[in-house]
Amino acid sequence: MSEEAKNEEVKKEEVKNEESTKNKKINKMTLDEIKAAIDKSQKLQGNLSSKYSIELLKRKSTLENKK
Repeated sequence: MSEEAKNEEVKKEEVKNEESTKNKKINKMTLDEIKAAIDKSQKLQGNLSSKYSIELLKRKSTLENKK
């Protein structure tokens, strides 16, 4: 295989991995996954005012209070 073909395969696998975690329910996420999702949401949207971001923040505080 050429280098370009190998790079395309790697990119496809990375996208597939992202898509599988993308559909995970918020209440099934670990604290680390929630923090990563909040950071990603902050970078992409510029703020945390979406419903998704608000739910992530609620779940984060719930998990932190359980500790």
